[in-house]
Amino acid sequence: MAHWKKQALDWAVLAALGLSLTACGGGGGSDDSTVMGNGDGIAGQRQATPPTPPTPTTPPTPEVPGTVQVQGIVRFESIPTKPTGGLDYAAQTAKPARYIRVDAIDVAGTVVAQGATDADGRYAMAVPPLRSIRVRMFASMVAPGSDSGQPSAEVADNTDKLALYTAITQPFTSGTSSAQHDIRIPSGWAPVDGGIELPSGRVAAPFAILDTIYTAQARVLASAPATVFPLLTVMWSKANTGSSSVSSIDVASGDIGGTQFLTVKGYPVMLLLGKAGVDTDEYDASVIAHEWGHYWQQSFSRDDSPGGTHEWGDLLDPTVAFSEGFATAWSGIALGRDSFVDSFGPQQKQGSATNLLAAPTDASRGWFREDSVQYLLRRLHDLHGPRVVLDAMAGPMRTSPANTGIHAFHQAVTAVSTSAAATLAPLLRTQAIEPNTDAWGIGETNGGGSTVALPMVQPLALGAAPTTACVSASFDPYRVGNRLGQIAYLRVAIPAAGTYRVTVDGPATTNPDFILRDTAGEVLRSFTTGSTTETAAAELKAGEHVIAVRDGNRSSSHACFQVSIQ
Repeated sequence: MAHWKKQALDWAVLAALGLSLTACGGGGGSDDSTVMGNGDGIAGQRQATPPTPPTPTTPPTPEVPGTVQVQGIVRFESIPTKPTGGLDYAAQTAKPARYIRVDAIDVAGTVVAQGATDADGRYAMAVPPLRSIRVRMFASMVAPGSDSGQPSAEVADNTDKLALYTAITQPFTSGTSSAQHDIRIPSGWAPVDGGIELPSGRVAAPFAILDTIYTAQARVLASAPATVFPLLTVMWSKANTGSSSVSSIDVASGDIGGTQFLTVKGYPVMLLLGKAGVDTDEYDASVIAHEWGHYWQQSFSRDDSPGGTHEWGDLLDPTVAFSEGFATAWSGIALGRDSFVDSFGPQQKQGSATNLLAAPTDASRGWFREDSVQYLLRRLHDLHGPRVVLDAMAGPMRTSPANTGIHAFHQAVTAVSTSAAATLAPLLRTQAIEPNTDAWGIGETNGGGSTVALPMVQPLALGAAPTTACVSASFDPYRVGNRLGQIAYLRVAIPAAGTYRVTVDGPATTNPDFILRDTAGEVLRSFTTGSTTETAAAELKAGEHVIAVRDGNRSSSHACFQVSIQ
């Protein structure tokens, strides 16, 4: 498996994430209607201020005086993946579109009623009698866990100014009494092997994405029913494809680098591939649930990972290994699956399937491998349930000064459940991870063959002589910057709030960078180019802080920096 995950993409248009622009589809269907789209169900219409979404409830049955009730079930066509990967077009089925916003509009485009579907996809709206209306469905989910009825997830078109996807029926007359209007949103793919794209367009894609997100949310709510999910904006387009490098990313044109989760100006964003014949992710539930796992960790726990490309079996920085390992474990937990399945290639026929229950047994397993972390978290879940995993991450691990790695997770589990900790300790040994360490990994003996990975963190004394911190790119032939040994960590105790300056000096040919974090996250980032010295100051609170140092050139086979704080 390969995933992109880049945090802090600087794309100016995302400052408008608070706007919900809608784009509407063209005609199709009536009673038991199939939504017919223009292209992807987008006609280019915009609505700068969409209706306030209602709080989702079971649709009412009494009619309002002077109105008639239009009701029915909204379903979307869902395409499953084959057990070995690739999409199974011949097996597509209709699934309920759960907790999505709906409204009814007349021929002038005036909204005459608003509503939301329930857990079965049912909707009901009181509309004027004998009126020509259309039912419009928004790719906007107001499921349980939404904040005061506001959406918890929406799907927008990153190639069309963040237009919110909608699907819309052909006009029909409301009549003089209650009427049933069931709606089927088409996938846009013929139900035959090989996947022939149809003129209706891939209208169901945004609703399939929301369905996987709803499944992930529901899994959390089963253990933590008071959870309120911040709005997640999913950016999907049939133009979305990968990039050869992060520097070439152009989200507005569909060159998104790859499917990934990121935070932009404080907003959680998921980018999903959609280019037919290359890689389409709207029906790859494993992939979507994985990225949603990053969203949950970022929103409810803490994620210190720098992100970047990674492959199953890579030797990674411990924060990357934990972040990716958790996300993959969560994918299986949320979906109730024992494998991670993906599709790609011509006609989406190619794919891969990874067994999530298999323990890595090769000599390079350890705290720096995402598959080792994934196995440990999945086994802990299978033996103790999801709550211990979620509680440990949302509680002690979130507030720990230590980096977000498997050692910090072990200590967090110990704090929330002694029985789960007793289970986890021997499991750690199966992955060549020392359980008798602290949250910082002090006492770990497996360095993965790196000459600089141990100790996992070094002490740094305030106001003292510089401490030597060494890094190595020996496990990073592609200069990604997130491999084992490429980031050196130092911990420093700040006795009182005040202004402090960090200085990192490196040898010739290096370009030192550093990030300073406290328990709330990043406090200071200093990334400049063309200098062998990096220095910056910031206001710090009292308490323990971590400084992460790396060579911005990402090419040093071995380099040592002198790190100080005054």
